[in-house]
Amino acid sequence: MNISARKTEKKDANKYRTFYRNNSKQSHQDFCCSEQQVKEFCKEIEENIEKLTNKINRKSST
Repeated sequence: MNISARKTEKKDANKYRTFYRNNSKQSHQDFCCSEQQVKEFCKEIEENIEKLTNKINRKSST
């Protein structure tokens, strides 16, 4: 392997590392939620559970 090929491989590896580092930070930020968002999400889940429970109770009572 000649010297220029090694330099190219090293540049490619550095590009990949930088790309991976930047994208992993971005995806981590995408999944981070504020406390308010978590509370809203939990409230929505509780409402859906209540709706489903009511449906089940109606079906079982008939």
